[in-house]
Amino acid sequence: MKLAHADFTVGMAASVAELHVLPHAATGGWTVDAADAGPAWFATLGEAEQAALRQASARDASCFLHDRYHRVRPLFARRTQA
Repeated sequence: MKLAHADFTVGMAASVAELHVLPHAATGGWTVDAADAGPAWFATLGEAEQAALRQASARDASCFLHDRYHRVRPLFARRTQA
């Protein structure tokens, strides 16, 4: 006997795109991590923030800064749809 069933992803929202700016302890630099790509390394926090904000704006994604003391703050909030 075969049971009919729906795909588990039917009606589910797509995963939310997020970017994270993280300190890279081994080098003293910063990385920008995205779910769909490997981390990108930057020498300064300013460079990492600019790159993350450019990517977040292009993708309509949220962007978060993780500082060296494990605090997190948003850099860019996703645009809400009306």
